[in-house]
Amino acid sequence: STRAQLFNHNTVMMLAVSAAAWCVLRALQSPLRRWWVAAGVAAGLAMLSKYQSVVPLAGIVVALMLAGELASRRTRGGIVLAAAVAALVFAPHLAWMLQHDLTTLRYAAQEGPPLSWAERAFSVVSFLAQQVRLLFPSLLFALLLWLLPGLRKQPGSDADDAGAPRRRAWFIGLIVFPLVVTLLTCPAFGLKLQNHWGYQCLQFVALWLAWRLRGVLQRAPRTIVMLALLVQALSMAVAAKPSWTRETQPGRRVDGQYPARQLAAAVQADWHAVTECPLRVVVGPSFEAGMVSVYAPRPPKVLEGGDFRKSPWVQPHELQRDGAVYVATEPSQLPSHAVRVGSLPVGAAAGG
Repeated sequence: STRAQLFNHNTVMMLAVSAAAWCVLRALQSPLRRWWVAAGVAAGLAMLSKYQSVVPLAGIVVALMLAGELASRRTRGGIVLAAAVAALVFAPHLAWMLQHDLTTLRYAAQEGPPLSWAERAFSVVSFLAQQVRLLFPSLLFALLLWLLPGLRKQPGSDADDAGAPRRRAWFIGLIVFPLVVTLLTCPAFGLKLQNHWGYQCLQFVALWLAWRLRGVLQRAPRTIVMLALLVQALSMAVAAKPSWTRETQPGRRVDGQYPARQLAAAVQADWHAVTECPLRVVVGPSFEAGMVSVYAPRPPKVLEGGDFRKSPWVQPHELQRDGAVYVATEPSQLPSHAVRVGSLPVGAAAGG
């Protein structure tokens, strides 16, 4: 399931947000309006990939404000131009949303009952711990560089860097602001923080580390290369740890160990054992049904949980006309009108 976990809408969002930030920086250095237009296109694409991209995009505006760039009339006009272009890019999707009763917003709002205050505190701590785990190789590398004699940053070195305040403003806007806003959604609205929300907060951390460690490469290039190789080797060793050495709780799904290809192949085999028609619709939980779609030769549509409101791309008449495969983690969750029960127990993939 690695492909679906790594290459999804979060990947597109990170690319688009990075492009928007880069175009804004170029626009500040160029008299040409085309960079503001490009920033607007990138921002619109980011919004199309994921609504949550509005948080890091707002962080770009915060960075401009903290850096004093908004004092320029030209910059303010550029932001308005970029916002107009982004709205134009997003307009077709907005029209589709209005035609479908804002189904995407209603889907995003279906997060269940608000968490208790104790659960909110645990969610924040768990979220931060997960982000530290993901950033651990980079943080370890930076720590090793800082601990080595002669490689520490010299006191007062920022005083000679006229661009330091401006860079600091950008790092606050691109990293601190999205992280704070994301964390506040939990206590403010009682939402459980999802680990993948960290992508929108921490995608620029590597730039911050590179800035903090600037100048070190010239002083000890061989040492740095050796440390980088060591950290990379340790990271690969941990990632390649055999699955049988990892303890899992019964009933808990481990995405990295999920037999997605096996499930998709079993579904295809069971479907074609009954009919020669192509499989066009898979019904079930978003993850399991999504894995079948991702690894199918011709990806079928996913009807999440059998709810047409959650999957407006599937119409009831398509289900009647083409049939479907129902994927469930428990046999009791299969519909009573199922023609045949498949050959692969999906629940086994969850460790239960």
